[in-house]
Amino acid sequence: MIARVEPDEQIPEKFREIYSHLAGKLIQTHGAFDELMFLFGTKEVVNVLNATAPAFFVRHERLLVDSIVLSLSRMTDEKSSGSGRNRQENLTLGRLLELPDTQCQQLRQELAKKWTKIGKTAEQLRLSRSTKFGTNISIGLIKKLLEQISDFLNTFDYFFTSIETTYRAPASYGDASDLIAYLNLAIDTENKTKGEILKPVGKAPAT
Repeated sequence: MIARVEPDEQIPEKFREIYSHLAGKLIQTHGAFDELMFLFGTKEVVNVLNATAPAFFVRHERLLVDSIVLSLSRMTDEKSSGSGRNRQENLTLGRLLELPDTQCQQLRQELAKKWTKIGKTAEQLRLSRSTKFGTNISIGLIKKLLEQISDFLNTFDYFFTSIETTYRAPASYGDASDLIAYLNLAIDTENKTKGEILKPVGKAPAT
């Protein structure tokens, strides 16, 4: 299994730009989700964030969620938008369904089934969206939709290349362990400083 952004030449030229854009966007979204889970997925880490800069990290959490949901929405959007002369094609998953029936009928049918499931999950995300981390919408539906889109793109890629593809971001993308270590050090230093201040002052020696 490999991680792919640049499309293989075996993929029809008509779809390479669309596929490359979607694969890259999916990898970035996976990375943002990993960061969200690392920073806000465990009580231990959240306690560290709350003890240092709570307002900043609440805002950062919301920005991450907004970015992830917006990215998922764009990938699952309609194939085109606008009307008349202003109508334009969108770089969405639906564009990959425009396969020639004679050569890719089986693939098209398989992708169409997956696309239907993706559409249902995306609609649930739009209807049930919550900005509060920890709800089913914030985690369950986002994770499910990421998995469904990954499966869709892998099925498309595998048909032409016979290679399983992963769309996970590099492990370092969402790794904020150095940040948490630094914040823990700051907390320890502050606690030691407070301890020094609160130490009882000894009596002055008798003269």
